[in-house]
Amino acid sequence: MTEKELKRLNRRELLEILLLQSKKIDRMQSEIEELQRELEKKDLKISESGSIAEASIRINNVFADAQIAADQYLKNVHNLHADTEEECRILREKTEAECEEMKKQAKEQADKYFEQTRRIIGCGVSDINKRLKEMADMIFDRGKVEELLNGDKDETQEECNT
Repeated sequence: MTEKELKRLNRRELLEILLLQSKKIDRMQSEIEELQRELEKKDLKISESGSIAEASIRINNVFADAQIAADQYLKNVHNLHADTEEECRILREKTEAECEEMKKQAKEQADKYFEQTRRIIGCGVSDINKRLKEMADMIFDRGKVEELLNGDKDETQEECNT
């Protein structure tokens, strides 16, 4: 698996790889145990065979195979560890960038709501001031008071909504 492919994997896929590696480790440990049993059998054969040279050749093959398996296992563990750390670093940076973008959007939204609220309150205050002025003017004009009381209240609402 190339480094690019590994970087594109999500957390679940990485965990699946770790699980496969764990199973592989278990399998390799079983193989090591099997090799050790074979070694014990070979020891028995060596004791039975009388030739020291023949016994050493048989033992060397078992140890060489075991060493190759152990080296390969360690290499796989080191590679997987390095790849996992890099993936975690990339995910952390991506998450931090997404959080910053969310905070920026939230601030813009809050500023927008604040401006709308300020405008609505301004319209309400303006409407109240206008009505107070009209009421003050009507103190001397009864017809104007009746017009205000019976007038269309929605006109001022439409002015603020636009």
